[in-house]
Amino acid sequence: MREFDRNNVLSKAINIETMVSILITVYFFPDRKAINMDFMSKLFNDEAASANYKRSVFMKCYPGTTSAMDNKIRRVFSIRNTFAHIGGFFVERPDSTVGHLNPNPLKSDVDLSKLEAELLGITPDIENYLTRLLRESGLPLIPSEDEVGES
Repeated sequence: MREFDRNNVLSKAINIETMVSILITVYFFPDRKAINMDFMSKLFNDEAASANYKRSVFMKCYPGTTSAMDNKIRRVFSIRNTFAHIGGFFVERPDSTVGHLNPNPLKSDVDLSKLEAELLGITPDIENYLTRLLRESGLPLIPSEDEVGES
């Protein structure tokens, strides 16, 4: 079994969740000079504001988002939850003397490296889409490396 990078999975998902929160904030406060951090921190830094709640609000604010993109975002958050709740216990497989981390004792066949690969395969599309929406909002963004190279 291939190793997986839990921190990378969580980091990618958190970045997407943050971009969704920023886009919702920009939607409600369209002053293009800055993000309303007071609103964002009070609304989204609350335990009741789950990633899927934010995704649901985002879809209402940006109805042009396709259901395929919504499903990708939903999947990233689902994979993130699996990795976030990995316990510190091992399951021994019958074909191996080495155990592996198992996030759910009821499902000993979870392949975390496969989930990581799935997440890494869909995050670029999501990041590109959310970045495009941020740029279209008029919010000043730090230029990408490609844009800096074009200067």
